[in-house]
Amino acid sequence: MQRAVEALHGAARAAAEIRNYRMAGTVERDLAGVYDRLGETEKADATLVRAASLFTQAGDSHDAAATITNALRRHIAARAARGSGSRDSAG
Repeated sequence: MQRAVEALHGAARAAAEIRNYRMAGTVERDLAGVYDRLGETEKADATLVRAASLFTQAGDSHDAAATITNALRRHIAARAARGSGSRDSAG
């Protein structure tokens, strides 16, 4: 799995260098999946946000919205699993 992380990081850098933001977003989204499988949920969430940003730069609002929705679902599910939703202040 670590080799997959390294390969995906390299692919994301290459895509960003040639300013192919759609490709970079796709690679980052795939990288988030690897982080998720490794149990690194915070890295997975941060990577999904980065992917959404790249999709936005590419003008792909559909994939950007889908990626953010996925990140939010994962975040809410993780919080529910930890049982930390009852005492949080909403602001």
